[in-house]
Amino acid sequence: MSYINAVHGFQPWTCITEERGTTTVVRAFGEIDLFTAPQLGAEIERAINATASSVVLDLSEATFVDSACVHAVLNGMALARHAGVEFVLRKPAKSVARSLDLCGL
Repeated sequence: MSYINAVHGFQPWTCITEERGTTTVVRAFGEIDLFTAPQLGAEIERAINATASSVVLDLSEATFVDSACVHAVLNGMALARHAGVEFVLRKPAKSVARSLDLCGL
């Protein structure tokens, strides 16, 4: 399990990655924006490179996403597809889901 914790502005951001058999779950908490999305993207890429079959991105505890987060998710999806790894976007919070839906995710 890896753990990233960063504070910028007023909202802390945390990312926890857990191995569950052949699946890696990346859980993000807080705001994912221009400052934190690169860290999320790096964690997604690490998970794709380390996993055998699937990566699950859990955004159920994310409170805000911007276009930088959308870019990290799209890049992760492309990397996973190229590596033959299933990429699952699971349970985005309602406000996050709205932003992702507007981008076609």
